[in-house]
Amino acid sequence: MRSVIDFFKRSHALNPRLFYIEMASAISVLIASFSLSINAADPDMRWIYPFFFFGTACGLYTNYKRNLAFPLVLMTVFFFNNIYGNGVAWGWW
Repeated sequence: MRSVIDFFKRSHALNPRLFYIEMASAISVLIASFSLSINAADPDMRWIYPFFFFGTACGLYTNYKRNLAFPLVLMTVFFFNNIYGNGVAWGWW
């Protein structure tokens, strides 16, 4: 358990601003995932996609700033998937 706590402390020490942005990203995606799980039979994606979108937008920024190439590729794909999915959910396209 101590090593997990030390891991988070080191992450915060490297860049506190990015640490808190990543925390907001994780909380947002956890809310979306939890909402999707609870409403799995008939989810209203209009309210779930924005949380995923916010989380991936934060992830795009922090992965770029930390020079994490492959996580950045994944976040880019998720970012555009969320834009498209949100548009479908709201009937924009």
